[in-house]
Amino acid sequence: MQVIKVRTPQNVTIEYKLASLGDRLLAHLFDIVVISAYFILLFYLNEVLLNNYILENEWLFIVVILPWFFYDLLCEVFMEGQSFGKKIMRIKVVRLDGAAVSLGNYLLRWLLGMIELRILGGLLAMFAIVMSGKGQRLGDMAAGTAVVRIQENIKQASLTRYVSSVNQPLKYHQAAQLSDQDISILKDVIATFNRTGNKALVEAAAAKVLLVMGVDGFDEKNAFEFVKQVLADYHRLVSNQ
Repeated sequence: MQVIKVRTPQNVTIEYKLASLGDRLLAHLFDIVVISAYFILLFYLNEVLLNNYILENEWLFIVVILPWFFYDLLCEVFMEGQSFGKKIMRIKVVRLDGAAVSLGNYLLRWLLGMIELRILGGLLAMFAIVMSGKGQRLGDMAAGTAVVRIQENIKQASLTRYVSSVNQPLKYHQAAQLSDQDISILKDVIATFNRTGNKALVEAAAAKVLLVMGVDGFDEKNAFEFVKQVLADYHRLVSNQ
């Protein structure tokens, strides 16, 4: 399994497992199923309920086709780098410089994806993914992105397990100052630590968190426990809003 290292703007290096070609092909197939289900539903509505009204109305036909045309772009923008297929396969789009993926990045991936995936049938994309060294198709290369596996059980909803594993009451109210990207990085740091035991990574992340929160230090027994406490406090604060 190929691994890439991404240095975040907070100067924390995160390791990600690259999504394999098989992962991406299966995700694409699931997306085809979703799109096919959409068209089957449209066909049923048009034939059974609307008496062929959609096909007879040119503008309405264009409108109902747009979700298919913009499917990949809309999914990745509103599902944080995932489509329904990527979500099932637990993979997502990330930027290689560690910053949040922007609308421009998604747009560039989508524009080149129209050529790679729809016009050329995916052959060029598969060749690029295999040969690039970072699992990138041309759209990824242009946008500075890669598709990686999501760290196991480290999504926002799973923060509950950090709350349950931390016996201390709310301790760091300053955790509310952390951004969604900061929290995402901390979750990735925890996942990487669980996989590699890299204490230096957790210590670097803890130092950045202290700086962002404006806290001089922590009294937990180690940086790992401090990061867990911050994640738990963030979850409590967000849940109470």
